[in-house]
Amino acid sequence: MARHKTTSISQYLLLAPWWVSALLALFVYFGIRYGLPVLVESNRLLKPYGNGAPTYAKYVAVGLLAISLLSAIRSWRIRSQFEGQRSLDSLTALQWKEFEDLIGKFYRRKGYQVTETLGCGPDGGIDLKLAKDGAATFVQCKRWKGKKVGLPTVRELLGAMTAERAQYGVLVTTSSFTVEAVAFAKDHSIELIDGTTLLDAISPLQTNQKTTSKNSILDMTTADLGTTVLCPKCGNQMTLRTARTGSNAGAQFWGCSKFPTCKGTRDMKG
Repeated sequence: MARHKTTSISQYLLLAPWWVSALLALFVYFGIRYGLPVLVESNRLLKPYGNGAPTYAKYVAVGLLAISLLSAIRSWRIRSQFEGQRSLDSLTALQWKEFEDLIGKFYRRKGYQVTETLGCGPDGGIDLKLAKDGAATFVQCKRWKGKKVGLPTVRELLGAMTAERAQYGVLVTTSSFTVEAVAFAKDHSIELIDGTTLLDAISPLQTNQKTTSKNSILDMTTADLGTTVLCPKCGNQMTLRTARTGSNAGAQFWGCSKFPTCKGTRDMKG
């Protein structure tokens, strides 16, 4: 069943930084409390509303401050979840909206301007809209466990891109993609990010001091080896990865940089 998304003013404020609602609360309070009585003083029909301005101002301000608090809590939760991602299990444990929020955080840390949605309505294949250097990118998020993302989903994203003339598309999932989906995306400026690739991309952007950048590890390891590690299947350069699941969870190995197109691997002994 398709999710439904609608966005009200309160939802826009919830998506905005907490201080937006806080400042608006101050502006509205003083505007209603002191400005409204002056504006309606000479109007006998509206004057009673001016007399009740202190009460109206208080209620409106409290409502906006409540939204400000919820916005701050939401931002803290998203940041905490982003910093806590260590495995595919932690990704799939997220709710669908939490996963979308995580991807939004990911692209903000990469320097993109992110427009997101909240609530319920047909999303048309778009969960996030990215803007950077004048280019528009549409993102579709799929928090799936086990099930591969197939060609129909990639076609849906392309349809949304075409309808709104977006230059690029990204389809990100906690699972993986079918061969048909990979081939189709390659021909239509759509980037596919599976769960393992997403975890490797998130890691360098985490600010937790206990998290070690995969890029830093790669640089040190290749420097120690004094050579470039090449994939035994396709010949492309390999990157250092960490096993997320299975009996070798936590162990490092070399994986092809073209994954998931190529699934070549080498152990640390070469």
